Amino acid sequence: MSSSRGFVDGSDAAAAAPGGTATPARVKRWLVALDIDGTTMREDGVVTDTVIRAVRDAEAAGHEVMLSTGRSEGMTVPLLERLGIQPKYLVCANGALTLERTDTGAYERVHVETFDPTEVLQTIRGALQNGAYGVEDETGHYLLSGDFPDDTMTASGDHVEFERLLGVRATRVVVISPGARTRGVPGHRRQDGPAQGLVHGRLDRLARHRARGCHEGDRHGAHP
Repeated sequence: MSSSRGFVDGSDAAAAAPGGTATPARVKRWLVALDIDGTTMREDGVVTDTVIRAVRDAEAAGHEVMLSTGRSEGMTVPLLERLGIQPKYLVCANGALTLERTDTGAYERVHVETFDPTEVLQTIRGALQNGAYGVEDETGHYLLSGDFPDDTMTASGDHVEFERLLGVRATRVVVISPGARTRGVPGHRRQDGPAQGLVHGRLDRLARHRARGCHEGDRHGAHP
């Protein structure tokens, strides 16, 4: 992504001024918003040196590189050091959280969007009785019902009965079920595989959308 030879849009980096003298190149800057899982990070959790070089080359060329992800704040901020970037903003929890970097280098929440996950949770549970269900509240705390794998989320969360998840002002819903198929869940594409996270983006956005009095049919093409 080096801008040493031209604009990002493909035009010449240096234009000849009248008389044949070259003028200094003016670089067109871009805001590059990257997802984490499957984009910046491989499915096995590895961030390759090739990705790191590409990200740093983009920054060195004058572009702003940030992360926009379904992950929580606590699973996003630590990745910045690995990538070697300090963007002004981060987007987490499928757009429910926007973080801004302060003068100290820490990140603070400048926008939090919550929704009532009751309808989504009850709908999925009706088709997926063996699932494990969780919600992340506006403070970043997790309430979890069922068997979750040991990770950052479960280490900082509280295990509760399913009914405790209903009515919580949530920023994110997480549902996992080893080997489950989502054929019975309305509005969802099929997702197979062990410990597959079924509800990260699609139903988070659907629930927030319904909370604003809209209909599921108005939302198409959202990535789970």
